[in-house]
Parts: sequence; C-alpha cells; structure tokens
Amino acid sequence: MKRKRSLDDDVRMIRLHLEPFFSRCLLTAIEREVICRYIDRRTAQSLIRGKKGQSSKIVSRGTVSNELSLLRHMLKVARREGYAASNPSFEGMIIRTEKKPRALTLDEQKSVLEIYPMWMARLSEFAAETCLSQGDLLRLILITRLISNSA
Repeated sequence: MKRKRSLDDDVRMIRLHLEPFFSRCLLTAIEREVICRYIDRRTAQSLIRGKKGQSSKIVSRGTVSNELSLLRHMLKVARREGYAASNPSFEGMIIRTEKKPRALTLDEQKSVLEIYPMWMARLSEFAAETCLSQGDLLRLILITRLISNSA
C-alpha cells in the first residue's frame, strides 16, 4: 500500500494541536461547541516556527480548517472501527482558502526564458502576450500536433 505523503504532517498536527486540546474529551463528548472553542483558541495562538519557538504571526483560518478536517476524518474512522464517537456537524467550520498564484518577477521571467529551448521561449512569450492559460496552451499544442500528424 502506498504511504500517505502528508502522514508526518498529520502526526505533527495531532501531537502539537489536537491531542493537547481534545485529550481530556471522550470521543462521545466532542460536539460542535467544543470544536468552536478549539477554533477560538487556535486562531488566537501564534505560529510555532522551527527552533525559535513562537512567531508574531497568528495561526491562519486555513491551518485551523486543515486541523478540523483531520479531526473529522479521525472521528469517522473511529466510528467505522466500532468506537462510540460523536458525529458533530462541521458545516461552516472548515473554510477553504485559495492560495493566490504568485507572478514571476521580470528577473525570474528572464532567467526562465534563457533556459527554455527557442520554441518554448517563443511559446511562453506568445502566451504571456495573449493571456493564454496553461490549459489553453496544452490544447493549442495538442491541436497543432493532431493537424501536423494528419497532414
């Protein structure tokens, strides 16, 4: 069986955050109100950064949502394995935040263009000038290959 890539992260999340808060609760006592208190507590904490300890940056809502997703999964597995575990509603508690893509700086663009083969550099410049997405580019390449193969 393939090992889960984020297993180490999950174990760390459990050990550092979920276990200290929920260890005194019975599985049957984890209700929505307790989860709300967890959210309030976590969003008031600051990040732990490496060996330096606490950071001035507070824990993001996305991080708390990841922890809640793990808790929800753990409760589901406990119920599936026959343990008496609560089934609290997580509706509205797990908030997905979108990461904003970062645009390349001019220096980064120049470095990338120098590495590309000539055809790829031209294609990249064409895509940037015409605002084509990666999907648009792939479809364009596929269509041109199909056309050249059929000719």
